[in-house]
Amino acid sequence: FMRNIPLNAARKLGKATRSYRLFPLFYILVLYFGVPAILIGISTLFEEDTKAYTALGIFLVLFIALGMIYFAYWWKYKDGEAQTQQCLATRQKRSAAIENLPSDMEYLKSEFARLKAHTGLADEEVQEEAEEDDVEEEA
Repeated sequence: FMRNIPLNAARKLGKATRSYRLFPLFYILVLYFGVPAILIGISTLFEEDTKAYTALGIFLVLFIALGMIYFAYWWKYKDGEAQTQQCLATRQKRSAAIENLPSDMEYLKSEFARLKAHTGLADEEVQEEAEEDDVEEEA
């Protein structure tokens, strides 16, 4: 039972990394810089000798604890995990589409030119000039 906890955590981190490339960077920044900074900040509030800083520290601890409880509830019972995976997958697809846009546009232009040559359609500009010449000849 106990050995499955780190294995499952590693699998989930791997899936998150696969669906969103910047996830490891955010993970490292939050876990190794953000969380320790918050904890050090709260501990300094309790080390001050004033009642105001102690009260502020108590409120911050309660706020963070309630936030963590709500996050766990949202993740487990409100389908937060699936929503997060869906959001990360959507962002990754959008990023890939933007990255591939220039090559896709070149492909579409070449296909359009090929189809235009195959069907014998004239360019709109050439066709408009021919129509203008016809109107000038009639006048």
